[in-house]
Amino acid sequence: MEGGEEYAFYVRELYLTTLRAEADAAERARAARDGEAEEAARRSGEELADGMRATAAAAAADGSAPPQVVADLDVVAAEESRLEGRARPELWRAAADANERIGNRLAVAYAHMRGAEAIVESGGDRSDAAAFLRAAHEIARDCGAEPLREACATLARRARLDLAGDEPTAAGADPFGLTPREREVLELVAAGRTNRQIGEGLFMSEKTASVHVSRILAKLEVSTRGEAGAVAHKLGLDGA
Repeated sequence: MEGGEEYAFYVRELYLTTLRAEADAAERARAARDGEAEEAARRSGEELADGMRATAAAAAADGSAPPQVVADLDVVAAEESRLEGRARPELWRAAADANERIGNRLAVAYAHMRGAEAIVESGGDRSDAAAFLRAAHEIARDCGAEPLREACATLARRARLDLAGDEPTAAGADPFGLTPREREVLELVAAGRTNRQIGEGLFMSEKTASVHVSRILAKLEVSTRGEAGAVAHKLGLDGA
């Protein structure tokens, strides 16, 4: 799109989707202690955020920016907090409120899900987190947004938040049923260690380390080591 005209309403999804992807990448890199990858994701994400703001400003200068684009700016600010590794529930509440006013229910659900995640990460009121996550899950279910509904359910399991409306389980327990040995292995996975390095550090064979890692990925319901590290970091299972 560089050098060409951008109509804000039609390019907004490109900016928001790629910004979300860079925030995910930054979180995975941060969990793996990969400073170079984290910085690359942050730089790219900030460029996208600036591009979205510039597009919205240009639309406003031409008359008035579409209401959805104005609401998107609150989402951009909230995604930037993920880029920077700062849990800011209030930014996600603002994003949800902005999209609620214009009737974008799916954007509201996404913001509620991220808000619940930020509350858990910041050590906030877990009852609030559960309420936001239930709202997100309900909207996603009603709208037939299966990937978002599954993401809500996964967060509920990982953070031990009850989607049924019961009291959320107290923080601090391991929601995955990891053995003490698996927790040791997970800590090294989150630190970016290879199977060989894990084996050397924990006095086991590389093959045994690989088996432990595979079991951990299954229990955490993730497919990559980076995702496992991100889950461990968010929920305090990485020894940090």
